[in-house]
Amino acid sequence: MMREPAQGAQSPTVAGPDRRGLRGRDAEIDAIERLLNEVRTGSRAGVMTIVGDVGLGKSALLEHAIAAANGMRVLRCVGAPTEATLPFAGLSQMLRPILGLIGQLPGPQAAALRSVFGLSEDQVEDRFLISVGVLSLLSEAAEQMPLLCAVDEVRWLDHESADVLAFVARRIEAEPIAFVVALSEEGALRFAVPDPRRVLLSPLAEEDARAVVRDVTPAGVSPSVVDRIVRTADGVPLLLTELVSSLTPDQLEGRAPLPDALPVSPDVEALYLGRVRTLPASSQTALLVAAATPLGELKTIAAALQVMGLGEEALEEAARGRLVDVKDYVTFPHPAVRLAVYAGASSAYRRRVHDALASVLVEDTDEDLRVWHRAHATIAPDEDVAKQLERSADRSAARSGCATAATALERAAALRGDETGRAR
Repeated sequence: MMREPAQGAQSPTVAGPDRRGLRGRDAEIDAIERLLNEVRTGSRAGVMTIVGDVGLGKSALLEHAIAAANGMRVLRCVGAPTEATLPFAGLSQMLRPILGLIGQLPGPQAAALRSVFGLSEDQVEDRFLISVGVLSLLSEAAEQMPLLCAVDEVRWLDHESADVLAFVARRIEAEPIAFVVALSEEGALRFAVPDPRRVLLSPLAEEDARAVVRDVTPAGVSPSVVDRIVRTADGVPLLLTELVSSLTPDQLEGRAPLPDALPVSPDVEALYLGRVRTLPASSQTALLVAAATPLGELKTIAAALQVMGLGEEALEEAARGRLVDVKDYVTFPHPAVRLAVYAGASSAYRRRVHDALASVLVEDTDEDLRVWHRAHATIAPDEDVAKQLERSADRSAARSGCATAATALERAAALRGDETGRAR
């Protein structure tokens, strides 16, 4: 969900957000705040990558950068599995607040962006022109206020968005624009920028790990329980907090024994999935609908839940368990929660959810997303869905979304019932 900062310039020396939720990351926070100050004062633009394994705090540091962006407009996008096959979906998410500036761009660039974002029926296939148009659009926005472009979950960005954002990040020079990108070592290959400022995260030192546990446990927590949690989590901040959440108050305070093996996995998504499965079935379904909804609009989720015979209250239990935040948009506290919910559901249940979502997406602007939901909901040959995928592929190709077009055609071939159609 996009956060709109207050208008008007602010001093670059204002106090930053509370650091207590980021124990042991003072050097990384200083680097982030230094970059933001340089952009605010106009001394230089800059690109920073925050690199680390799952659970080490990449997303938390990115959220800190957003909270510290006083006097800046924040544009952000978060990759999601359900959007990975939609061309320019991530770019649309980031640029939505500034699309009103398209009219100020040179004609060919404006036409290219209108085509990409479905604002016209023109077909512009020049990827370079699209990329230059995005660079110009950000430059126009930066003349009004310095920008922070925050990018998370690069591994799940659609190829087109990742390529364009990397193109832009390589070319920001004098503009007051900061790119802060959270990614894994593998993700760095998808966001290739020469010589970015690089923040490489490692596990926390023992003293910092203990401080994290103290921050999230009651005053009466047993020292021996703290020792066990710290040893088990091995310096991974997310595991430290999730292990605390997995224990009862009696276990934390030493009045009840701990399990022989604490519920921890090197796969953080598996840890979250364990928490998800303690919820009522209706809440698990509601979480799956939210995980399968790219932008997380509550109205879309509520409509799909109604189709499945559920109400919005099915999300309340998940919200109380801090697995989701419910406002106008439904957001997850960490990308791993969304991935755990979606990957942990059976393929049959995912198909039911995608079918419900396809049935409530009725606007013309939802056409590509609707057909992808239908494709996810279909396993037997279906000529109608295959033809819709072919038309979606044509639209993607017309917007230079070649990778997405290829994926759509591959899925269309799988859903054709005749060998001639599949071969074509």
